[in-house]
Amino acid sequence: MTSKQINAFLRDAIPADPTKQTVITHIPKEKVQSVIDTAWERLDDKTNLIHPTLTPSSQSALLRKLCLKLAATHDVLPTSFYVEDVVCLNLEAVDAGAYADILQGQYNGRLVILKRPRIPNPRMKDKVMMVCLLRSVEADFFFDAVRKPDSCVFACY
Repeated sequence: MTSKQINAFLRDAIPADPTKQTVITHIPKEKVQSVIDTAWERLDDKTNLIHPTLTPSSQSALLRKLCLKLAATHDVLPTSFYVEDVVCLNLEAVDAGAYADILQGQYNGRLVILKRPRIPNPRMKDKVMMVCLLRSVEADFFFDAVRKPDSCVFACY
């Protein structure tokens, strides 16, 4: 799929009015992965606005909402979310928050924090994990940390 085609999907999905909802009905299932990957990559893009009426912050918010909607509807995540070689050092939580247990792990030889969401309904596991990742502030820290090797890493496990 060309970047021109993906941009057309994004233009149609992201409203020019930031108070409106994102729309995904026009995105074919086989194109969803490419669209969510591009949308996630463009979250912090302050120069390449999809619509001239959007500010960089409103575009970022709409792109995040679009990613959440695509993830929940099509059971996909941006490919950049998948990190290999994360090892859980102990299955027993070292701490807990309101909705997740905190575990110790290791990534590239460094001690890391793993966040394991508590899921009350096992049938909702995949959806809860996606929502956790896409809405979580820690997700931003995690993906920044993956790119900056001297940072602390957060991950859903």
